[in-house]
Amino acid sequence: MQINYWFRKSTKNPELGNLQAVIKIDGVESKPFSTGIDCEKKNWNHDHKCFEGKGSAQKEKALHNFEQRMRMILTTLEAENPNQFIHPSKMIELHRNDKASRKKPQEIFTMPDAIRFYNDLRQELNQAGQLDDETLENDTKYANNVLKFLREKNRMAKPAVNFDLSVMDEFIHYMKVLGRKPYYINRHIMWIKSVHKQAYKRNKISFKPVEDMDLLKVKQELPKVLEPWEVDKVYEYKFKKSLQEVADAWVFCQETSFSYADYISLRDEFLNVDDEGIYWIIFPRDKVEENNYMTPLSARALEIIDKYGGSLEGLPKRSNQTMNASLKEIAKYAGVNSKLHFHMARKSYVHNALNYKGMRDVTIAQTVGWSDTKMLKVYARINRNAIIKEFFKK
Repeated sequence: MQINYWFRKSTKNPELGNLQAVIKIDGVESKPFSTGIDCEKKNWNHDHKCFEGKGSAQKEKALHNFEQRMRMILTTLEAENPNQFIHPSKMIELHRNDKASRKKPQEIFTMPDAIRFYNDLRQELNQAGQLDDETLENDTKYANNVLKFLREKNRMAKPAVNFDLSVMDEFIHYMKVLGRKPYYINRHIMWIKSVHKQAYKRNKISFKPVEDMDLLKVKQELPKVLEPWEVDKVYEYKFKKSLQEVADAWVFCQETSFSYADYISLRDEFLNVDDEGIYWIIFPRDKVEENNYMTPLSARALEIIDKYGGSLEGLPKRSNQTMNASLKEIAKYAGVNSKLHFHMARKSYVHNALNYKGMRDVTIAQTVGWSDTKMLKVYARINRNAIIKEFFKK
């Protein structure tokens, strides 16, 4: 599935309008339709298919939610109609007329109904700034895997409460046969429990059938990050212009700890310089309103800003999807053995601050914009380098 976008001006004001879209599947296109995202003409970058300027983070989130919904609708239709071509017009019809759920002839609340219901709730949280984009993307992956299992086992029309402990055991076996690791299966178990929980809370089902399901025993894996010398490879490699801009954006965020949503929201007013000539970026995070980012800029970060006209607003912006697609190429060219993605920049910042710069937990939390240090264990682990520094410290 491919979605193409363009700005359509208003008849009353040519500088205002909304984002139009066309869905294309196997060469078949839908009729143009509105995404429901209003915007100004100056904020839509037609070449890079992304929003920029003031308010761009909120618009990008709305666009991301729209794409997530389209993918969920397509996945569900494919699961319900195996070996049949899904016409884009059918997707638009469902999107327009029935965003919540589609009733079965007997009004049975099936597991696909529960998944769609849960997905809509999660998108609402995302739009309200209470759920990050990465979590929403993971929700879609889990939904796709569960729906595929239901289709292959001929359980699409079964009530949601029939997805009980025995079916869960069957699902776990199904995932193991596919070669999925225990920690990944556990994420699905927790996700399915959440689907049931939300359906139960809103009286869609009468009980939670897998509430007592235990998680599989797993060995805790280290967070995926780039070591400092790997970051150097990305920084020093000379890419073609389009990839170079993405590489610069990634390195800048690795130097400053910014998430994608915060990066595309950067404005020049956030840049400060103190009495000692140290440059800082200070601004409130949407996630943690009571805390500010307080991030001093390294020489490398300042060099990247200077490269783009000395302006935070001049830094290269792309959609998150485009960034991640380009980062796969960047990792290949730079010789980095990792499935590089944009959020890894933030995790690498925390890892390097903890293990190579020797920064304290509370200091890291302040520069990253956390209210406390609880998230630190998710982002990084103490490595041998840090242990040696502490052990032989005089």
